[in-house]
Formats: sequence, structure tokens, C-alpha cells
Amino acid sequence: MDGPRADICYIPAMSTTRRLLTYLKPYWRRCILALGAIFLFAALNGISLTLIVPFLDNLFKNEPTGPAQIEMSAPETGEPNFLDRAEGWKDRSLSRARGWLDRGEARERLMRGLMAILLAYFLKNLFDYIQAYLVHYLEQRSLYDIRRDLYSHLQRLPLGFFHGQQTGVLISRVVNDVNTLKGAIVGATASLFRNGLMVIVGLIIIFAISWKLSLLTFLIVPINALLMRTLGKLLRRDSTRIQVRMGEMAGAIGETVTGARVVKAFGREADEVKRFGYFNLDYFKSSVRLRALGALNAPLSEMLGSLSVVFIVGYGGVQVLQGNMEASHLVLFVVAVLSIVGPLRRISELNQIVQEGVAAGERIFQILDEESERSCLEHGEVPGPLSEAIRFENVEFGYREGLPVIHDLNLEISKGQIVALVGPSGGGKSTLADLLARFYEPDAGRLSVDGRDLREFKLSSWRDKFGIVTQDVLLFNDSILNNIAYGRPSATREMVEEAARAARAHDFILDAPEGYDTIIGERGLQLSGGQRQRLAIARALLKDPEILIFDEATSALDTESEMLVQEAIDRLMSGRTALVIAHRLSTIHGADRIAVIDNGQLVQEGRHDELMAAGGLYRQLYEMQFAQQEKVDLP
Repeated sequence: MDGPRADICYIPAMSTTRRLLTYLKPYWRRCILALGAIFLFAALNGISLTLIVPFLDNLFKNEPTGPAQIEMSAPETGEPNFLDRAEGWKDRSLSRARGWLDRGEARERLMRGLMAILLAYFLKNLFDYIQAYLVHYLEQRSLYDIRRDLYSHLQRLPLGFFHGQQTGVLISRVVNDVNTLKGAIVGATASLFRNGLMVIVGLIIIFAISWKLSLLTFLIVPINALLMRTLGKLLRRDSTRIQVRMGEMAGAIGETVTGARVVKAFGREADEVKRFGYFNLDYFKSSVRLRALGALNAPLSEMLGSLSVVFIVGYGGVQVLQGNMEASHLVLFVVAVLSIVGPLRRISELNQIVQEGVAAGERIFQILDEESERSCLEHGEVPGPLSEAIRFENVEFGYREGLPVIHDLNLEISKGQIVALVGPSGGGKSTLADLLARFYEPDAGRLSVDGRDLREFKLSSWRDKFGIVTQDVLLFNDSILNNIAYGRPSATREMVEEAARAARAHDFILDAPEGYDTIIGERGLQLSGGQRQRLAIARALLKDPEILIFDEATSALDTESEMLVQEAIDRLMSGRTALVIAHRLSTIHGADRIAVIDNGQLVQEGRHDELMAAGGLYRQLYEMQFAQQEKVDLP
């Protein structure tokens, strides 16, 4: 069970609660054991209550007596009705208990009663422990599965999903929203079953003693149900608001930590504190309101229960004084009612937990219901080695509907060729690279490999062919060794060092405090830009890709670092098919073909000397860069 379960991730027709409960399906045996332990706990709780009557009778009477006769409204003659049968069952049960408890002298009867009560409570608490352990196991396991499925699904979502998404908000979904489910799936279900059974057992006892007194007690139940329903709606609304604010706070923290250099450079610390304060204050107000509403559950239920007890003692006391009921039976009735008040209160408190969990579940399933790349990753043919060319054929693409970025573009990348993409910023160069790696699919037209549509091939196998080096290098908070081996985890240390030497990174790695085992920090910020680029190139070299993509790999480097990185790039591209995106035109003189992209269209194509001779946009861009370089070189 290491991968996400498709039957859970994609069932939008089911309610949120039912979808959450489906996570218990693989553990149905433990669920049955937990329910069995809960059932035995509730039954033993009822048995321990019924022992009160014979115990009190034996304690306060010298001689054992038969069961007391309680006034019934049914006639004494004729066919017995339901109430007669209930009364008979109660009398027979008490008689059997007394038959065992009433033997012997008063002291023996007292000790026997105490032993029976002790045994009942021991067994009750034993099963209480068993069900508590099983419920905790099932709850934590289901949260583990949800967290795993959510993270796995995030990894399979297309790149377009992450556009416009705050990192902190997504982190909050995986961490905070899943934690909010604690108690809302297994805990709430088990608590409802456990406390519900205790209520049922208590109801059986009190109705067996006096149905009139029982009906009087439960006149308040409809009022309690109406209050709980109203509170439930308010709790879900405020819980959703709290989770949204938590995500916004996490997003604000993530942005300012990642962009700490920019915040400090522009002196915006106070503004960022103010922005965070807005989210924090709104979260505080919503949280207080949620807790205030949730806190109403218990006192309202307890107050209504207290009214019931007042009615019981008043009416029951009159019945005892008139000789219609034994005092021990009234005590049992009051104790049974009080034993119901606790479970009813806990059931009402579940309302807040469940509403918060449902709100969190809805946000989680919003992500799980997003269409993933899973079918593309796992289905299709495995592409063979490139033998002819990759072609963009009348490709149209836009990140948003009605706003195309690429317009009817045709481009060919032959096997073994180095094709450079140049042009003004925002023209669509990086988008073409993303389409080639199938981070996005074209809206119209197609990409073909040796004449076959790229979508016929298994996505994961197609991406295995690529090595990608970008301007913004992403390195992980891990050792240099593991970062280089990221695309090929099975590589030996010798293979990693060989790739580092080819990327001109070996020397500076040896100068690091622990060499290849040095931890480089989040995003590799302990290294210079040139060092990070050379590690990225070493990572691509170790993977030994068939196709390379370089996206502005040297544009942010100083001259010395650029020379070292460019040398490593030239080694990496030797004998491979490559797509190079560059702003510095001086770095692509050796390209087999240069494609000039402007406003999503291919406007020029050829070698450097051909494009310079032809004039046009390429020559303009080149002369502009050359003139700027001359100004920089002036003393």
C-alpha cells in the first residue's frame, strides 16, 4: 500500500464524510475488533449499573427479598403487552442476580456484591483500553494514508496546477488540514458508536424501571437536537475560514523566508509584518469565535440534562413516598440517567470535531480531485532512441484560455543537433522547452518524435531521456553527493566524482568542509551561483541523458563562472541532441541552428553567420548586446 489508491482519490460523487471513512476499508478486521471491544465495554457498563439495586437491597435489608413490583399502567389480566414483557424481563434479570448475591449471611452477600462490581469494572476498563488502542491505531493509520495519498497526488499533478498556488497554502493542506482530521474520522465514529451504545444500554435500563418517568425525561431531546444542528452549520463555516487563514499565514511565511533578501533590500520588513498581522488577527478572531461556539455544546447539553434530573427526582420521589417504587430503583434510575448525560454530552461535542474535519476534508479532496498526469505517466509505449528528429507541428499553446503564448509554430530538432532559441523576453522560448518535456500539452497541433505523436509514449519514459539545467538551479538540503546522484540514485561514488570532474566541480567540492558529504543547505544557498550551476550540470551528466535542455544556464553568472560553466556545458552537449535557450548570444555561436522566437512565432532560423547576413531581429539583438558590452568594457 505504498501508492495512492485510485478508488479513494477520484470519487467526487461521494460525500466528504463517506470518502474519509473509505480510508478504513483496508483495516476492516481491526475495525471489527474495535467495535467488538466497544460493544463489550458498553454492555459491561450497563451490567455494573444494574448491580446497584441488589447491592443496595442487601446492604440495607436484613433478609433477601424478591424483586419490587413497580406500578404499571397496563391491565393485570389479558394478553401481556410490550411494557408487561419489559417489566417481566427486568424482574427475571434482577431475580437471577439476586439468586447469586442473596446466598449466605449479610457479610458474605456484601463481599460477593463488591467482588461482582469489581469484576464488572475490571472487564469494562480492560475492553475500554483495547478499544482505545485500536481506535488510535486506526486513526493514525488513516491520517498516514491520507497524507501519503495527498503528497503522492501533488507529485503527479501537471505543472500548470502550481501556477498561482502559494507554496505555504499547499504545505498547509498536507500538514494542517490533515491534522485537523484527527478525531474526525475514526475517533468520531468510534466515539459515536461507544457513547451511542452506552445511551442505548442506559435507555433500556430506565425504560425497564419506569416508562412514564423515561418519557418525562426525554421531552427535552428534540430541543437539544435542534440546537446541535444550528451550531453544526456555524461551526463548519468558521472552521473553513480558520483553515483558509492558516494557509494564508503559511503562504506569507513561505514567501518572506524564501524572499528574505528581496524584503531586506527594499526595506519592506514592517510591511510584511503588517501583512502577516492581518492574516494572524483574522485567524485569532475566527479561532476564538469557533471555540466560543464549540464551548456551547457541553453546557447546553448539561443544562438540559440537569432539567431532566430535576424532573426525575421530583416525580420519582413522589412515587417512592406513595409506595409505587422502591428507593433503590429510583437510585438506579437516576444513576442510569446520569450515565446517559455524559455520553450525550460527548456526542454533542463531536459536532465541532466532525464539522472541522469535514471542512478540512473538503479542502483536501479539492486537490485529490484535480486531474493528474498519472495515466500519462503509466500508460503508453516506451520510446526508443531518437533516430531522426523531434518536430513542433503547427503548435498552439496558452496558459490561459484565449491568451495564446505560442502561435502556429513549426520547428525541427534533428538528432545530434544543438538548436538555440533566442529572442526577446516573454516570447515563448521557455514555453517551448516545457512543451518538449511535456510539462504541458499543446492546445492545437502536435509534437512528434520520428514521425509519431509524442502523446503515444509513456510520459515517465519520455522524461527519462532528458537532462535539464536552468538558470534557477534547485538543489536540496542534502549532501553534495546525493544532489548530484538525484537523477540516478543507484550511481556509485566513483561515478558521481567522475561526473563532477567533467562538470569542473570536483575541486571546489573537495574544498568543502566534508567534501562530497557536505550538506549544502536549503536550495544550495551555501554555494555560489557558478558552483550551483556546475552541480546541476554534474547531475545532468551523471544521468547520461539523450536530450538536453539548457534554459538561461549562464545568464546570471560572472565572466569567470560563465567560462567554467560554459566549458562544462560544451562537454555535456557533445554528441547529444540539445535545445539551448540563451540571452547572451555570444554563447551560441557554435549552435547547429538558431531559431529566433518573437511573440510565440518562429521569425528567423539559420546559423549565426547566416542570420547576421540576413539582418532582421537576430542581428538587432546581437548588435544591441555588442554595443552594451563595449560600454561595459570602457575604462
